[in-house]
Amino acid sequence: MKVLTIYDITDNRFRNRVARKLKNFGFNRVQKSCFAGDLSQNRIEMLEIEMNNLLEDRESHDVNDYDAIYILPLCEKCFAKKILLGHKRKFPDKSKDRYKFI
Repeated sequence: MKVLTIYDITDNRFRNRVARKLKNFGFNRVQKSCFAGDLSQNRIEMLEIEMNNLLEDRESHDVNDYDAIYILPLCEKCFAKKILLGHKRKFPDKSKDRYKFI
């Protein structure tokens, strides 16, 4: 399933941790605070857990009460209707996900 993840995070170190975690899940950066990926439903649930754990770990970084992470799954039908203007970036393919599960 195609997934967009966007965030609004004030602390630079925390923002970098979130970006690294998204890249480890096979996401590609499409804008400064927007990542695109192709994940199975199970991997989306794992991503939600990982992002929630980062937000709850307030001791290791400066989490602001207004910091937010949005995980937006897109159905294939909706994704097919996308309109891309300007520089077009390739959307990731889940077959290239770094983690392989058996």
